[in-house]
Amino acid sequence: IIGITLVIISSVLVAIHHFSQVGSEKEALKIVEEIKSVIPETEIGIPDGRVDAEMPVMQISGNDFIGYMEIPEYDKSLPIYSEWSKYKVADFPCRLKGSMYDGTLIIGSVENPGQLDVAKLIAGGQEINIVDMTGLKYKYKVTDIYMTKDVSTEKLSAIGVDLVIFIRSHFAKDYMVVCCDTRS
Repeated sequence: IIGITLVIISSVLVAIHHFSQVGSEKEALKIVEEIKSVIPETEIGIPDGRVDAEMPVMQISGNDFIGYMEIPEYDKSLPIYSEWSKYKVADFPCRLKGSMYDGTLIIGSVENPGQLDVAKLIAGGQEINIVDMTGLKYKYKVTDIYMTKDVSTEKLSAIGVDLVIFIRSHFAKDYMVVCCDTRS
């Protein structure tokens, strides 16, 4: 009886987890479409070392976003939450710190379905785009990928590239760090 009860409970938990991830993916796609509908037509930009590197924030569905991320190779688009939140990172990539305008942007995410589930497929030379709320699109090329357990702000800031994306694995033991540059 205990064994059957445990199997039923675990099946229910797996089903709940699956449906919440499907819901997160649909919500992310809905938000990206809403962002696209309210921002101007996109134009290409490059980091220019602005003194005021503050990125515009827009509230959508009760959440603040700085724009969205595109990975064209895998037809993936995800909204980027405006600030770090250990609660929001399961739903959306979150900006840990920095700005795309001065080449200091650091984004955290997870490799759950509906999030950066294509993380293990990302390879050097591939393109990742960030579009801000003004329609400015920065095109980055992946220059390096490595695994680590240390994703402290200090370590990620010291990498010295224009964009750093760190992605927590399913089991939260390791992080994949994707380094990108506009100069590649």
